[in-house]
Amino acid sequence: MRPRRKILDRRFWFLSVSGLLFWMAVSHFWVLGMNRSESLPYHLVAIHKGEMPERGELVAFYPGATAFYPAGVWFVKYLSGTPGDLVTRWKNIVFINGREVAHLKPTSKSGMPLFPGPTGVIPEGRYFVSTPHPDGFDSRYAEIGFVPQEKIIGKAYVLIN
Repeated sequence: MRPRRKILDRRFWFLSVSGLLFWMAVSHFWVLGMNRSESLPYHLVAIHKGEMPERGELVAFYPGATAFYPAGVWFVKYLSGTPGDLVTRWKNIVFINGREVAHLKPTSKSGMPLFPGPTGVIPEGRYFVSTPHPDGFDSRYAEIGFVPQEKIIGKAYVLIN
C-alpha cells in the first residue's frame, strides 16, 4: 500500500505544479472574474488583456475611484461608442449616432445624485461604455464619462451566465 500512495502523491504534486506553471503563463494574458452588479447578467467572465473589443462587444476597464466603488475595481460593460461617434442627449435619453443606448436617472438606488455624462464627438483614444440596465453605472454619467484607452483592460468573454 505504501508504494501506491507515493505514486498518488507524486501525481498530485506534478499536477499541482503543472497547473500553477500553466496559470502563471496564462495569467499574463487572461484575467478571470466575477460580475457582482445587476447591470449585466453574466456571473463569470474571462478578460483577454490587451484585446480591444469592437462595438457591441464586452469590454473590461478600470473606472477609477467613484462615489460608489473604490479604486482598483474593474467594470465589464458593452463598448457602445468609439472615437468619432456623436453622443447626444434628449431629456433623459442618451443616443450614439442617433441610436438610443441608455436612460439617465437623477439619483442612484441609494439616493445619491447622478450627473449626466459628456456629449459631443467622442475624442480619439476615448470610448463610450454602457449597459441596457436602467441602474447601469457607465458613460451615461459624469463619474465614468468617456473611458480613456489606457484604462481599458481588454475584451471580456462570458464563461457562465
